[in-house]
Amino acid sequence: MNVQSVDTKVRMGKTHRILRVGRRGGAFLIVPLISTVSALVVLPIVSSRFGADGWSALGVGQAVGALAGVAIALAWPIVGAQLTAVSTRKDEQIEIARSSFSSRFGVLVVIAPVAVLISMMIVPNYQISAGMYSVFFAANGLTFSWYYAGSEQPFLLLRNEAIPRLIGYLAGAGIIIAGGALWCFSACMVAVSIVIIILNVSSTVGISHVRTILPNREDFKVVRRQSFGGISRTIGALGMYSGAVVVGIANPAVLPLYTATDQLQRAVVNLGSAGPQALAGWAGRRSRSQFTLVVAVRNAWAISFAMALLLICGWVLAGNLVLTLLFSGKVELTLLELFCSGICFAVICSSQSVALLCMVPLKLQRVVYLASAVCAVLSVIGALFGAVFWDYIGAVSGLSSGFVVLLIWYSVVIFLSIRSVRREGAKT
Repeated sequence: MNVQSVDTKVRMGKTHRILRVGRRGGAFLIVPLISTVSALVVLPIVSSRFGADGWSALGVGQAVGALAGVAIALAWPIVGAQLTAVSTRKDEQIEIARSSFSSRFGVLVVIAPVAVLISMMIVPNYQISAGMYSVFFAANGLTFSWYYAGSEQPFLLLRNEAIPRLIGYLAGAGIIIAGGALWCFSACMVAVSIVIIILNVSSTVGISHVRTILPNREDFKVVRRQSFGGISRTIGALGMYSGAVVVGIANPAVLPLYTATDQLQRAVVNLGSAGPQALAGWAGRRSRSQFTLVVAVRNAWAISFAMALLLICGWVLAGNLVLTLLFSGKVELTLLELFCSGICFAVICSSQSVALLCMVPLKLQRVVYLASAVCAVLSVIGALFGAVFWDYIGAVSGLSSGFVVLLIWYSVVIFLSIRSVRREGAKT
């Protein structure tokens, strides 16, 4: 075999790997795209029927429920994908799925009622709708998206989660158009959550193991083991999801404007998480070699920041057009407000991407937990004082400040860790 044929085979192998990663990434991108688009389709209908009070109620329910969902998920979204990716036996993957669901379900029973009460206390109108909508997002803590990413099964995620959400949103929109109350829409989405749970459990744990999904003593031990990561993730998520609560308390007059862009922010973050989730299994396998680990982490870091810059530019150029379409022309931002909110979107997306694709492969999960918790507190304090003294711009800028510090923290730690890995490689 001559050198030219060897080179050709190497190039073909590289091309095949790139296409395979691209297909996997595209499949995982379709899932949040469907969920995001279907959720955004409802906003113009809600804004035209129920006005600012309606979308504010759903926005608060979404924010509080999403924060509850982070607590319910424990540390599974951080460690679960890699655990699943390195599991070589099917029974190991089934046990990961069973243990994760049972432990998270026990937390759901405790936390979901608290989320309902908080949501109902914050909004002045449509309290029942806000409370029920928070349950829908709290149930997202039971998602198996990380499991499907680690086992490279994006089409199960499409079938079990994305399509039911799409059907639910369309049915809910039809209810509102037909003259139904806002709480009917929220109730429809709660029903969708139940369907998603049934589909996920049957696909991962299996019908024959359904009896084992109820929490037991071993599952409570799992909760204790993951309590540090779960609490740290929840504190870290305060910066992402507590903005509506903070603004609603500190400056209620800004709440309609803030919840309008806040719902878009979560849509952007949902889409932005598709890439990292799709590549989580790939990153886990690349960590087996020191050389490939360094290359993968360096490339992931660079891509994350490049995508952040593109996101800022895109939002500044098209943000008002999107807001006009979604909120019936009732929301418009100045150029400075667009720029500040664009930075907020970008730093939140980048922090998640860098944590999953850079920090976790370097086995720096505890640094992720600590750093995200500390910087989330900074974000909450910044949003609180910003909303009081500088209205909307102050709120989003204060929220962004913690994530900027977080990205700097991650970048320094990644640089030092890569240098350490290279030194160890040079010794061997």
